Amino acid sequence: MTQTTMYKTCLSSSKSASRSLGRQQYLSLLRASLASKRFRYARDAALNWLGSFPGDLQVGLHYAKSLIGEGHPQLALPIIEGLCIADPEFNEAIVTLQRVILNTPAANNKSGDINRKINDAHLTSTIASQNLFVHNNIVPTWIYALNGPRNLSKQNSLGLVYKDIAAWGQPLWQARRGIKKGQLEQAEEKILSALGTDPPTPIIQVTHLEYLDAIDDTPLPAKLSIANHYHRAWPACLPITLYLAHWMMDSGDADSAVNLLHQVAARDVSGQVVMRMWGVHHPYISLWPAQLDLMLYESIPAEIANRLGWNLLPDRATAQSTTTRSSVGSSNVLPDFLAEELTVEEINTAVSAAKAVHNEPHDLSILKTTAEIEVLKSVKEEIERLAKRINHPGLTSLDGRYPIYVVFSVREGLENKYGEPGANLIITEMIKLVDSLDNKSIDGSQQGWGARIFIPDDPLTLKPFNIKPVKQGDPWKYKLAIRDLDDALAKRGEMIGALLIVGGPEVVPFHHLPNPIDDPDDYVASDNPYGTRDENYFIPEWPIGRLPGGRGTDPNLLINSLRRIQEYHSFDPKSEPWYRRWLKKLLSWLRPRLPNGSKSVGYSAAVWRQASQSVFSPIGAPRDLFTSPPLGINGNIPQAEDIPPLSHARLGYFNLHGLVDAPEWYGQSDLLESLDEPEFPIALRPQDIPLNGHISTKKTGEEKANTTRAASVPRVVFSEACYGANIMGKTIEEALSLMFLTAGSSAFMGSTSMSYGSISAPLIAADLLGHAFWRYLRDGVIAGEALRQAKIYLAQEMHSRQGYLDGEDQKTLISFVFYGDPLAQFRPSESIRKSISRIVDSKNEITTICDRSIDPTSQVNISLDEIDYVKRVVAEYLPGMSDAQLTCASERAVCHADGHVCPTSQLQSKGESAKKPTRKVVTLRKQVKKDQHLHNQYARITLDESGKLVKLVVSR
Repeated sequence: MTQTTMYKTCLSSSKSASRSLGRQQYLSLLRASLASKRFRYARDAALNWLGSFPGDLQVGLHYAKSLIGEGHPQLALPIIEGLCIADPEFNEAIVTLQRVILNTPAANNKSGDINRKINDAHLTSTIASQNLFVHNNIVPTWIYALNGPRNLSKQNSLGLVYKDIAAWGQPLWQARRGIKKGQLEQAEEKILSALGTDPPTPIIQVTHLEYLDAIDDTPLPAKLSIANHYHRAWPACLPITLYLAHWMMDSGDADSAVNLLHQVAARDVSGQVVMRMWGVHHPYISLWPAQLDLMLYESIPAEIANRLGWNLLPDRATAQSTTTRSSVGSSNVLPDFLAEELTVEEINTAVSAAKAVHNEPHDLSILKTTAEIEVLKSVKEEIERLAKRINHPGLTSLDGRYPIYVVFSVREGLENKYGEPGANLIITEMIKLVDSLDNKSIDGSQQGWGARIFIPDDPLTLKPFNIKPVKQGDPWKYKLAIRDLDDALAKRGEMIGALLIVGGPEVVPFHHLPNPIDDPDDYVASDNPYGTRDENYFIPEWPIGRLPGGRGTDPNLLINSLRRIQEYHSFDPKSEPWYRRWLKKLLSWLRPRLPNGSKSVGYSAAVWRQASQSVFSPIGAPRDLFTSPPLGINGNIPQAEDIPPLSHARLGYFNLHGLVDAPEWYGQSDLLESLDEPEFPIALRPQDIPLNGHISTKKTGEEKANTTRAASVPRVVFSEACYGANIMGKTIEEALSLMFLTAGSSAFMGSTSMSYGSISAPLIAADLLGHAFWRYLRDGVIAGEALRQAKIYLAQEMHSRQGYLDGEDQKTLISFVFYGDPLAQFRPSESIRKSISRIVDSKNEITTICDRSIDPTSQVNISLDEIDYVKRVVAEYLPGMSDAQLTCASERAVCHADGHVCPTSQLQSKGESAKKPTRKVVTLRKQVKKDQHLHNQYARITLDESGKLVKLVVSR
């Protein structure tokens, strides 16, 4: 229901009012609605609650009962099955499941008449298609194992007769009774007897873990091994997950334990399972919300209120809220109510709806003693202590919501560029990619992830989130729509974990950010704002990747890229035979030791060799870093031996020159070493990239061969070249970034504009970013998150060195973009879940200064001594810039944008820098014409207040 419709509905109600209901009151309302046979009202009310707390098991069951009451048992069945798997001791859900299967009336049905006439053939077909709990008397035996024979004679309505009980029922009931009475030896024997039958229910495994938890002599590693085994078999079972997390915490693996606990807290927001296991004041209570309540915006029907004994809500309190919650009890309902209902996965596996104790202040008034509050504090302190021990401080500040991989594009942009048929093909592949991620096994590499398609000008994809459509063309409105999406996901216990932008700037425009440096760029094209919730665009809050399509109307580059990502995420390494996995590990170990077998390749301009070696060091040896010159031919066509062996590398690092109007990357000679080599030889061209094959639509042997050949280029590429990621108006043959992606690279990082780096240590700007990126990637972090963390590291490091971000720091942070899949990994077997973190209410305090000229005609005073000093620096480090044009500007904490626009004037940082800017920045400019191209060279020399060199960067 739209906000306008709900607003009108509220005004038209004669008894409208708003009222906040606690969870127990809300459950009473749902029970009374079912008992009054107001099934439609019960369904809407349950959906209203689940919209804010999707992990409420009890409300999920009431929702299923309302569907049964409305005559839709085939829709209720998978929901109830999911509840029974999530909580195998949820007796009410299991009994309801038996009633649905048998289509018999309930014996003492306090929830109302759920025995509406059912189409037996349809239901039988639906149940058979589920292939779960149907054969071998699973459900009757399950009920017997939980309740025993004491009430069996009274439950004929459930079909529970002794002949229906499978062989594992009686020993399991005896084992459970033995655990409760402390008769553990007898319990173990009965559990082992039941385990041998292996029915399709986790109740036996839960009982086994309960037994292990009750005894003291089982080693902790053995408990962990068994719990891990059961968790892989039943990843959605909450008691199994809790036992695994509990023992992980005992073993010191606090990171994994807290992650699992967050998942359970979201999928069981009321704590139904954990409180049954360990009591109301269990050790992890701080991870569950202290109080759950929800605002009800409409009057309660009289028959329901009378059954509850509640007074009707006063009619003078007219509800005029524009909330996006579902309308309750309204006669104005959706024509097809199934369109907005939660699926079984959203009800039972939507995550982190619970607000953790660090997420927002909690109402602890329900705790009776100060001692209990101290217990909560001690738990949090213990988790943080363990986190520090494993070198993961701040663990309790991590956002525990489930990460969602958002696949984002603009329909109008796709249609304008590719036509409606092409746009439909691309959107179809986007949907397939979302499905491949959303359906992946929870114990695979995407553990804990979901996926959503988001098209801000397509009402169909916005409908579940109650977000208004956005017209095409305004990147800032798209950014706000993405923020609205993150808010909507938060209500489901989810968050944006990574964003994949599908389409080049013609489809989803770059943000044109102000240039913080006096150089030829009018603006800086950036994707950073798409990754932040607020206006501060320096540090993204989630990884961002973009799939560009190149100039032209052929959608195949986008389609093939989407298929390649889909295939990557659909692959399960465990599905391969053991000998292939063993052979891959052996080859992975041997490859760096074989001739031309390095996993990494580096290619640098000779003049920056020293800095490039430092950047390259986390992933490669000095022998794997090539320079131009001597490689590259000046004025001639490079031969195969004149470029590095790209086909043998998995990681590629390029620190070469790039031009805004040239497809090639260039080297640069070091004039301090040789004057005989060409100054700017061609180092690499798009046609030098091995382009072999594509991803086809059918899984054939040919496709596998093509996939193998396409993987012969570096999987991950990081380029420092100026305009290395500039794709505006370029075809595949005119941009090396597009050529790498077409040839099979999963990730490409580069600058959309002029970039800067150092000549030698210490590393600065793009060099510092690249070094940090390779370190994070080497340690198993996904590529998109590695770039995000590298940007955070650069900002922190430069704040530490100088107290603020100067021009080249700012430009590096906003100009470097990510093309490809942000979830790509160097080691695909690593768990993506463990390689991304988002801080709750993160506040990245960024202090910037402006060091641009106040206006083109003004000059900052620079003494003759300082000019002479600069010339000596140039002669020593930059002999090729001795005849360059020189200008000077001062650093300023406050900028009034006189004659220019810069980030400091736009954002006006509220933070006070640790150091007041007192430095001067001398800028050297020089142009060299070669092969009809102008090579713009820039160098920035920063002098402290005493006139001494503190920083030297040069353009790439």
